[in-house]
Amino acid sequence: MKILQSTLLVLIVCGSQAQALEVVKDQTTVKIGDNGKPGIEYRFADVPFKPYVAQLYTPSGVAMLRDSPSDHKHHHSLMFALGADGVDFWSEVRRCGKQSHRKIETGQDSLTHQLDWTAPDGRQVLSEERTIRV
Repeated sequence: MKILQSTLLVLIVCGSQAQALEVVKDQTTVKIGDNGKPGIEYRFADVPFKPYVAQLYTPSGVAMLRDSPSDHKHHHSLMFALGADGVDFWSEVRRCGKQSHRKIETGQDSLTHQLDWTAPDGRQVLSEERTIRV
């Protein structure tokens, strides 16, 4: 089994005063925003194949991403997927791999998600620690 560490940095333009970001986690989603304005929405559970940044907002609140458009149903907003050890983690078909939620922790401006990348036969191909910092 291979270990993968990934980091995504998302910048949100804020006012001139430094403030703590608002981080809200529920059973399926982590939302990080600033002063009541949304910043990102990360879906880590109740996803069929892979967790992803479901939404990324401009400072004025405009959503910039599209989730699963009709011409590319397997594209989920801002996602991380690839092939590893002969297993397709990009597609979303019956015989592809899945990224499974193991543990998620939040910080003042971030989330760290531990995932297992599993082949259709149940073999664990990768173990990933994914950090998203706003």
